[in-house]
Amino acid sequence: MTTPAAPRRALWLLNHATARRFEIPMLKAVGYSGVFLPKSFPQKHNFRSASVDYSEDQFLALPDDVVALLNAQDWYAPIARDVWDVVNEHFEVAFFIAQNLDAVENLLRHFKGQAIWRAYGLDRSLSYASLIASHHGATLAADKASRRFWLGEAYSNIHDVEGTLLRRRAVWLPVGLADTGVADQWTGADRRIFFICPEIATNHYYRAIYEDFKAHLGDLPHAIGGAQPIAVGDPDVLGFVPAAQHAQNMREMRVMFYHSTEPRHVHYHPFEAIRAGMPLVYMAGGLLDALGGRRPLPGRARDSKHARALLKAILDGDNGLIQSIRASQVALLEPMKAETCLPQWRAAFETIGKAITTERAIARVAQKKRIAVLLPVGYRGGSLRGAKLLMQALLEGSAMAGEDVDVVFGHLDDPALYSDEDFRTLPKGVARRPYRWRRIGPDEARRVMSLAGYPSWEPSADEYMLPNDGIKHFFDCDLWLVISDRVEVQPLPLRPIVAMIFDYLQRYVRLFDTNGDVEFLRFANEAVRVLVTTEATARDAIQYAGVPSSRLSVVPMLVPPVEHSPPDRSPEQRPYFVWPTNLGPHKNHENAFKALTAYYRVHDGKYDCIMTGVNTGRVLEDPDRRKMALATAGDSDAKVGLHVRGELTDAEYFRLVAGASFLWHPALYDNGTFAVIEAAQLGIRSAVGSYPAMHEIDRKFDLDLLFFDPRNVDEMAQRLKEMEAAVPDPELGVRTTRKVDDRADAARAYWAVVREWL
Repeated sequence: MTTPAAPRRALWLLNHATARRFEIPMLKAVGYSGVFLPKSFPQKHNFRSASVDYSEDQFLALPDDVVALLNAQDWYAPIARDVWDVVNEHFEVAFFIAQNLDAVENLLRHFKGQAIWRAYGLDRSLSYASLIASHHGATLAADKASRRFWLGEAYSNIHDVEGTLLRRRAVWLPVGLADTGVADQWTGADRRIFFICPEIATNHYYRAIYEDFKAHLGDLPHAIGGAQPIAVGDPDVLGFVPAAQHAQNMREMRVMFYHSTEPRHVHYHPFEAIRAGMPLVYMAGGLLDALGGRRPLPGRARDSKHARALLKAILDGDNGLIQSIRASQVALLEPMKAETCLPQWRAAFETIGKAITTERAIARVAQKKRIAVLLPVGYRGGSLRGAKLLMQALLEGSAMAGEDVDVVFGHLDDPALYSDEDFRTLPKGVARRPYRWRRIGPDEARRVMSLAGYPSWEPSADEYMLPNDGIKHFFDCDLWLVISDRVEVQPLPLRPIVAMIFDYLQRYVRLFDTNGDVEFLRFANEAVRVLVTTEATARDAIQYAGVPSSRLSVVPMLVPPVEHSPPDRSPEQRPYFVWPTNLGPHKNHENAFKALTAYYRVHDGKYDCIMTGVNTGRVLEDPDRRKMALATAGDSDAKVGLHVRGELTDAEYFRLVAGASFLWHPALYDNGTFAVIEAAQLGIRSAVGSYPAMHEIDRKFDLDLLFFDPRNVDEMAQRLKEMEAAVPDPELGVRTTRKVDDRADAARAYWAVVREWL
């Protein structure tokens, strides 16, 4: 018994009603028995000819849940990778338009079938190549998908003005009409010109057409059709009318005038007029010339003076001219007939079919994906630990999804900064590659990108950086995940770049000279995706950095588990609290030193303060800091006050915190410090500055934090005195450790975001 062939299916991701009535039968005629149609469209004025049609769902031969999933999507916006996985299982062709270039990029990256950009033509000032070049990500995705990407031109001359890629990938799929019969019901009783011009008040292009018509022909009796989102103060403009009224206008108005001289686009309404039997006067030099075979049809006007003469004669009842135009203009319908268009559709799909076969063969030998996690500057401490946790999450998340990946870790090649000990705790299986940034100019950048398979890419900066690892500049990886936005020059986008950005401190604390963070903000905007770990940073990314919300993902905060080491304190040692900090201006040192001074001198503070962290050993090198630090000394006989321990190893630090009475974090702003979560795992409470991210992690991890205003010195000192009553809380340690150890959901969340770009 022969197994029936699987049905061939296509996505037709448009909602244009007239085009749908013609193109769905064409697709079925070339072998696609199932055609999916979108069930929603943007509520925008340029979708005035759109509608929804469910009638094709019955022919998809797909499970009901799959059809329901497809129908629920907004196909004019980016679609989730999981949905594309379903689509790729069942569909081999997708037609789309460029309403949203983020959606175009998304489709070209994730749809594994043949992607056909349905091109109905643009005005002469535009090209499809210029549209896609305006979107960085879509340009790269189009080059990457070049074997699967087609320009489905509705008219055979559209590719003439396109770039190399689109000219090479053009296939002619001629546009037509489902019904080209002439319903000869025209009477011409209404002695007016019927002129179609929508969106006069909202679209500069149509406004110019309207004004030109009024200047040259406005004194002749006329009516102007077309939807007007904003009313026009002109009694001759009809605005939107019901379909029945529009049909009546076609039957009764004396003549239609079609203005366009565009060589690569034509509207549908001239053909409506011909089918209604209404005489059509149209301007020479436009696409109707080509469709009419450049024959001197009597309705063809050489210029505006000739158009005026023809229209006036028709309005005055020149029956000979009227009948001559009506009899000859049916020739313009000939190229629109299904039997005329079908041979070319079949020829185009023979070409597309060969590409389908080739892509299936390539897919069978697909290689395991590889992700590069890059530290762009010399991060150590928490940032390095965060990178390790991120890599572990990617490995665990991909494994849980059955999509194992390789992970490569890139860090600056700086022996003075890093030792082998720093990388002893890298996740198992992660390859480490030291690298140095190499700067290149725009000409070399263009050559490198072209050789890498992106010939359409054009530089937009005077300088770019390449991560030179002495191997392949990480080009053997499928994705670059860069930890932070601290890049002095934009990395050359040889691979999709995902940015992990922890905060925008510069919005709240002066970190740079004027415009010192321009490159950082640009990097965030050119990344294909920005990951943040708090809603506070998400708001900053949108409001301050200008990152579109569609390219932003809030992912879980990854916190390192803390080994419960014995406390670093002898029984006779004074009680102390730990102040983990660094020399960053957001750490609020001036107010912190003043608060410590008040704690000891006003509130009779009894606990030592132990400062630790990167570069804190240099805290007394600065004269102002030294002066403030010395002022924190309490009773000199008791020797209570500030003690600077500098940078500690992780083990030393955790022993120090485990023996503390509490932890102090007086910073003005950050992304919510790991330090308070680490302390809580050891049962140690924290007193912290009040700002959004800290409140967010307090709620998430149930940390029982004591908040204070980091700009109010008296309140800071008072809270320090109150914290003398704090004692280690084993329940806090158990509760927090349980939340930190629950990493599976976090790993899945990271993988769900990152896999979108593989």
